[in-house]
Amino acid sequence: MANPPVREQSLVVSVLGGEPTQMTHWLALACLESRCAQSNTRLLRYGEISALLFQVAGSWDALARLEKKLQALASKHNLQIQLQRSSPLQERPDALPYLVHISAAFRADILSDLCRFFIEHGIELEELVQDIWPAPQTGGDMLSATLTICLPAGTQISWLRENFLDFADALNIDAVLEPWRPTSMTGV
Repeated sequence: MANPPVREQSLVVSVLGGEPTQMTHWLALACLESRCAQSNTRLLRYGEISALLFQVAGSWDALARLEKKLQALASKHNLQIQLQRSSPLQERPDALPYLVHISAAFRADILSDLCRFFIEHGIELEELVQDIWPAPQTGGDMLSATLTICLPAGTQISWLRENFLDFADALNIDAVLEPWRPTSMTGV
């Protein structure tokens, strides 16, 4: 009699700590030793603090082993670790991924206004990267952001693009709305 297939489960892990290379090593090793597959990893440094966010997949018992290992690592290395079990995202085969690039003089309300626009249009935010830096010419703070959004099936793209660019112009934001494309294409 054949064994039933093992159903993979998912765990999202958020870690705050010090030295990013060591922290990433400890966590990758814990995943390996627990027989979990690490994916979708993001690491950023914020001054002396490093933030690591990743997803792991494995059987329920492999994830349980990993959760125990991560608790021990948190205590041993003074890490702040948050764990959350996750189900796969419902597939949206008709949805269209798009990128939004913005650049503007920094104002604290820009991100909130962008999210409000997308909420009002039923558009989901998939990923966000935002940076603020002093402009070398003026010293004023500048903001740039790249957002990956998911347009619902049936969205009239020309209408949305026109409304979005009018919205951005009203806020004095340089903005581009373009189809998402893979950054690397194998075999091309």
